[in-house]
Amino acid sequence: MNQPIESPEDAHERGHIEGRRSAYRSLLGQIAVELGVETTEGQLAALLAERMDVVASLRQACTDHGDNDWPDNLHLRDVIDKHLVCYLDEDEE
Repeated sequence: MNQPIESPEDAHERGHIEGRRSAYRSLLGQIAVELGVETTEGQLAALLAERMDVVASLRQACTDHGDNDWPDNLHLRDVIDKHLVCYLDEDEE
């Protein structure tokens, strides 16, 4: 099977993207160290995946019991306090 030949422009763009991703991974690792979280790249990926799962679960809980008027990057404590718990407190009254 013949693969298409990559143009010099495409190769340059791919290299640029890979370089940026490498720099971001390195920066993310350094940030983790500065925050006192000693972790590997794989563990960081697992933490990000876990956050995505938690956001999905919070979206469902907020659909059922609160409101979903929040961006995915909102701090999870704020999501819980401002978009879920306050509605649960109202239901108890």
